[in-house]
Parts: sequence; C-alpha cells; structure tokens
Amino acid sequence: MSKATCMIAISLILGSILACTSGPARQSAPVSPEPGAAQAFHKKVYTSKPRHLTGMTFIKYLDGSNQDQFMARRGNSTYTFMIDKADSSLNRGDLVRVTWKDSTITVPGNAVRVPARKLLAVQKTGDGPVSRFRKYYGKQLNYTWPTDENYTSRHLDKIYLSTEYYLAGTSNPLLRLAIRQQQALTYSIETRERENRLYTVVGIATAGANGSQIVQWLFIGVEDDLIYEYDLPEDRLVKLPGQ
Repeated sequence: MSKATCMIAISLILGSILACTSGPARQSAPVSPEPGAAQAFHKKVYTSKPRHLTGMTFIKYLDGSNQDQFMARRGNSTYTFMIDKADSSLNRGDLVRVTWKDSTITVPGNAVRVPARKLLAVQKTGDGPVSRFRKYYGKQLNYTWPTDENYTSRHLDKIYLSTEYYLAGTSNPLLRLAIRQQQALTYSIETRERENRLYTVVGIATAGANGSQIVQWLFIGVEDDLIYEYDLPEDRLVKLPGQ
C-alpha cells in the first residue's frame, strides 16, 4: 500500500470515530432544593408579624368580659390594645412608648375573629399630670357616699382616679390654693340622671373655718367616664378638654 493510500485510510477511520461520538450537547440535570427548604422560607415570610413602636399618652385600662384592654391616645386619636396583665404603676396622662403587633380577637357570642392590636410591652417615658400631682400634693383624698348606695370598690376606685385627674389640672382658684397649701380635700359621691343620661356626681370640698365647703361639682359619665365641670350659673355641663 502506497503512502498516499495509507493517509486516506487513516482519515476515513478518524472521521468515522468523530461521527459516532459527536451529537447534541448533553444538558446537566437541574439542581433540586433540599427537602423542606421552600417550606421553611414561606413559613418565615407568612408567620412573622411586624412590630410597631409608638409614643403615646396613657389613658386607662378597660376591664372586658372577653379581653382586658389598654387605652392610650396619640394626637387626637384613641387606640385600644389587648393585654395580658395591667401595669398598676401607670397613671392617667403618663407618656409611654408602646410596642405592639397586629393580631385578631374572637367576638363574644360567635366564632368570628376580627383584627385587633396586641400589646407586647410598655415603657414609661415621662410623668403625666396625675403623677406630678401625687408627688406635689402628697396626700390622699377622702370621700363619702350615701349609705343607700351600694357602690363597688371598683367603681369607687374609678371615681377616685377621675377626681384626682381633674384636680391635677384644675383651673378652680380655690382648689389650686388648697393644693398649693396642701390642705385636706374631700369629696362626696352620688348618682343622678340628667337629660336621660346617668352620671356619678362628685362634690369637691375644701376645709374652711365653718367646716368643709363644696367649691366644685363634677359630673362623670357612668357609661363613658367622661368628666364634666358643672357650671352652676348657666346650669350646664362643660366637658373637660383633652379627654
């Protein structure tokens, strides 16, 4: 076999080998995520609740048959939060920093759940008028009520706090003088109906030469706890601002 013939044979053999091994490129199999990885990601996204941090002014705690609540104000808006336990160290008007999250609560009487705010933490950031009044005045208020009225201790405590809140910001000159001189202050309690609404009427008295003398009447709504000064000459109720 000549040299040229050998070269042609070798070329044909190599061509056959390449034809057998060539073809479309084989694609790599896609990499599957580890089992449970997608579930873990979705669980983190959908169950984590954002927390809110807001400065507010404390108003009061509300006793509910289904859920106790914390009430506070920010600007002209009032907010309520579900709570697990009340903090007795807070006084009405104290400045607080509230940490809360969005949640739900079951409506009493049925299984419907509605949006609600869940209180996570409260931090006092400043004294309100009641806290400052207690530090300045430094005395307990005394009170009396008719023997035929069966007021509960809870109701008496609520009226005490409302009266104290009023005294902390009163503009009555006789009461301001008595507070400044740390004189004893007393008040009477009775229930009256006015214009088809029920009120707890409080008569605040200062000590005088001839005994105690009532210098200011308050009407406190039984249903909403709103405080009104009684304007005797005009026979009208004046709502206390800032409620």
